[in-house]
Amino acid sequence: MALKRITFEKTGKPKTVTSRQNFKTNNMANFYCKCCGSKNSSIAGLTSSSCSKNPEGKHHALYEGSEKSQYVCKYCGSKNSTITGLTSSSCSKNPNGKHHSPAM
Repeated sequence: MALKRITFEKTGKPKTVTSRQNFKTNNMANFYCKCCGSKNSSIAGLTSSSCSKNPEGKHHALYEGSEKSQYVCKYCGSKNSTITGLTSSSCSKNPNGKHHSPAM
């Protein structure tokens, strides 16, 4: 059985989507690594790739917050407009690694 969802187009008109794939492409989301800021259109695609900045493992770790105009380090308060920019700098207050880590 196909998944049915009602979505709203930019015009505000309802639209029925009858499969997971169609729903995904009509409502494209970006998924980011919380350790390095890498972006992927699927969670599986993101987490299957390796990440050299993840102190807890060898793969990208999903950032579970929303996309924002500015990201803040949860340990020191440093700010950057991208997760990649934030995590590229070192953070002396991060107990789990050496880079800034975005707050949710």
